[in-house]
Amino acid sequence: MPIRLHRCKHTWLKSNVDACWRVQKALNEAEIAYEVVKGPGSLRKRSEVLRLSGQRWFPVIEFESGAAYRAESKEMAETIRAGKLFEEDAKPAAASPIEPLAG
Repeated sequence: MPIRLHRCKHTWLKSNVDACWRVQKALNEAEIAYEVVKGPGSLRKRSEVLRLSGQRWFPVIEFESGAAYRAESKEMAETIRAGKLFEEDAKPAAASPIEPLAG
């Protein structure tokens, strides 16, 4: 099973301004196999992302081990391009400084 990229469902602009596309593009350029998991737009409905990473923001990369990687998209793209993505598999996902929404 390839890694899973949890991202927003509306990545149609395909611009570096879009955080989800920035990470997806880096995965494409690095030729890393992945499965796209399109998540809900509403923060309140992102329970799977919350379970994986402890926060509700996209993008999140889920590894085969079940570990998750979440950081700012620019940092994630740099990590991928540097060939260090799989080093992140052993690290916990970075928590968001914003408290998760109830519900």
